[in-house]
Amino acid sequence: MTSTKIHSTHCERTALVYVRQSTWLQVLENRESTERPYNLRERAIELGWPASRVEVIDEDQGRSGSTATFRTGFQRLAAEVGLGKVGIVLMLEASRLARNNSDWYRLIEICGISGTLIADESAVYNPREPNDRLLLGVKGTLSEAELFTLRTRLYEGRWNKARKGLLRFLLPVGFVLAATSFAGDFRWQLPNGIPEPAVPPDNPMNEAKVELGRHLFYDVRMSVNRKQSCGSCHRQELAGQFSAQFSLDSMESVS
Repeated sequence: MTSTKIHSTHCERTALVYVRQSTWLQVLENRESTERPYNLRERAIELGWPASRVEVIDEDQGRSGSTATFRTGFQRLAAEVGLGKVGIVLMLEASRLARNNSDWYRLIEICGISGTLIADESAVYNPREPNDRLLLGVKGTLSEAELFTLRTRLYEGRWNKARKGLLRFLLPVGFVLAATSFAGDFRWQLPNGIPEPAVPPDNPMNEAKVELGRHLFYDVRMSVNRKQSCGSCHRQELAGQFSAQFSLDSMESVS
């Protein structure tokens, strides 16, 4: 074993490797970042776990770490740790497990109670040891702060665009932009082999309607619990298919 923190009682339990990236675009295009978390399986074996006891949880690929609500993989991981079935949890970095302190500190607390270790590419941490617990807390705080920084950067970028007069918002229902108010101005952008939809002559298509549809598709205010949108299940990168085996309705029950 390469760490004095690892004991035989840890290796008798399962090693869980948690893999997650926030969007399917990252999964498909950032190939190296997608591959690195899976290499943690080999790290678990090097630390003393038999290959038969190493499990990879990657069902949360393409889902944000800002909340655990729709991350079934993270929920399963936390449940297994709480039941005392897990000896170590391996992640690429703290942000892959959670982007908010609530989920992160809850997991650390459960790991401390069950005697489960946490590891990344460079170190092994024992949540029962004060110094390790402090370091894990700092990592979680930095992960949440990083998300806040990214959001702030995007927010300021929008304001900068507004100062130049280039920022556009959706118009209220019933209004259209003058430059796209006529049916002849709109051009469908469809894949090869897909016919143009039939549009009534008295209700022509325009850019404003497309933008309204896109806005409503991702608007969580359309659901009862104000947490889900059409895009939560019907992923654009999957051509509108479901991104999970089961779907959750607005009452958060399996449908």
